[in-house]
Amino acid sequence: VDTNSYKLTTRFAKFCNVPELTNILSSIADFHKVEKDISDLPCLDGYTDSLSSGSPEFREYLKDISNRADDIKNKRVDPKTDNMLKITSDGRKAALDMRLIDTIFDLDPESKVMRCAENILEIYSKTREEKSTQLVFCDISTPKDGFNIYDELKGLLVAMGVEKEQVRFVHEATTETQREQMFDLVRKGEIAVLIGSTFK
Repeated sequence: VDTNSYKLTTRFAKFCNVPELTNILSSIADFHKVEKDISDLPCLDGYTDSLSSGSPEFREYLKDISNRADDIKNKRVDPKTDNMLKITSDGRKAALDMRLIDTIFDLDPESKVMRCAENILEIYSKTREEKSTQLVFCDISTPKDGFNIYDELKGLLVAMGVEKEQVRFVHEATTETQREQMFDLVRKGEIAVLIGSTFK
């Protein structure tokens, strides 16, 4: 959170009870041995990180975050007023989009949401004839009243030429039946971009 100073943190070095852990993980993941014939597995051609340097407003806000962290460490602020959990939450929001901190900020053409929309549009343009679907994961600023990243991303995609009906949120499906109907549309390629949180 506070990038101006560092402190030593201890982390675990190994897993215990690996067989039990493997059983739990196997409920959500498939394991394939390297020796096994993997012709039935999809090929991964790698991925590219898309980096954003951050706006001057974001860098200024990081200084404020650092000052807040110093105040907490030195007990100059009541934990009910400000604490590391609040700072972490504010830092994550600011790193995603400064408008999550305050709507006085404008859309930054170099922001993560803009970069994401451009990447989605590029893949959409290349794969729409094949009726491919893109899954977009966003765990912060899920759909709600007021400014949120889901509506912002959908608005940008529609403005760039993606049909509104082809961009959906997994949060729209509130029952198991609705989820199955939505996933059927995904499999048919009628939904081109499905946005959801990791949990959903």
